[in-house]
Amino acid sequence: MSIDKNKIAFITGISGQDGPYLAEVLLSHYYEVVGLARPGSHLDSLDSAGLLKKITLVSGSLLDKEFLNQCIKKYEPTEIYNLAAQSSVAQSWIAPEETFTINAVVPLYFLEIIRQNNPKIRFFQASSSEIYGDAHGLVTDKTKFFPLNPYGISKLAAHLAVVRYREVHHLFACNGVLFSHTSPRQLKNTAAKNITQSAAKISLGLLDKITIGNLAIKRDWVYAGDVAEAMWLILQHDQPNDYIVANGESYSLRKLVEESLRCVGIKQWRKYIMVNPNLIRKNDILNMVGSSRALKKIGWKPKVNFSQLVKMLVDYELEQLKK
Repeated sequence: MSIDKNKIAFITGISGQDGPYLAEVLLSHYYEVVGLARPGSHLDSLDSAGLLKKITLVSGSLLDKEFLNQCIKKYEPTEIYNLAAQSSVAQSWIAPEETFTINAVVPLYFLEIIRQNNPKIRFFQASSSEIYGDAHGLVTDKTKFFPLNPYGISKLAAHLAVVRYREVHHLFACNGVLFSHTSPRQLKNTAAKNITQSAAKISLGLLDKITIGNLAIKRDWVYAGDVAEAMWLILQHDQPNDYIVANGESYSLRKLVEESLRCVGIKQWRKYIMVNPNLIRKNDILNMVGSSRALKKIGWKPKVNFSQLVKMLVDYELEQLKK
């Protein structure tokens, strides 16, 4: 594949779920891709995607501003995608200072590096639906910010920094407000992974029940590959702006359970549920759904719907269990 030397992308969090998908999108558009991973990171997702020989991998600490500065000077990226974060809400209560430093201060490092070295660099910040808290319905660009946990607070600080640097310093800096998204490359033990993996185990006789908390919780699930496409598209627009990255439809955990078991031929899904009250948190956001109207106006359309996504996840778990 030929590379356009005028298109160089620098991705933090390259070894997470979203990084490999974004790298694939960028490579398909002939970018040179440089990825930053912290020392000791597992590179399985990059390896399984066949990306290790196609990208330049850099190891170092996000918290070292001078290191980041030298990276940007050395590789001279035209676009920076900051995907790295402490992304666990539960962990953010345990280590709020660390969460804030990684999620809010590091984006500020990049904004300052861009402002001081090359204001033409385009910057994408992975924002989060957690900045809205429990919005009780459809989230739009008019919805008020109201984070309910240290993670959401840290993401909102970064989000607002991007907006101010765009307005005051005229940087091409954008937030992509990411709603719940998943894929077979999901590394965290999320509700979606737990449910789809449990369904696969039940079908193989390895498990009797799916253990879960609040079945009524609803989320706007998006395929991570579609999210990566949105990230790239946001930085290609003529004007910098902030966009909600969501499908515009929410599905309950009950529906996710039902769909996952249907994928393995089980219709009577209620027999396979065990509700654990200890998994129900008082501050759980009950319903999160985002309006993708603005993003669709610039050409984004998700390719994978909810049913297709669930089948993809279950099929992957079945494949892994049979190995």
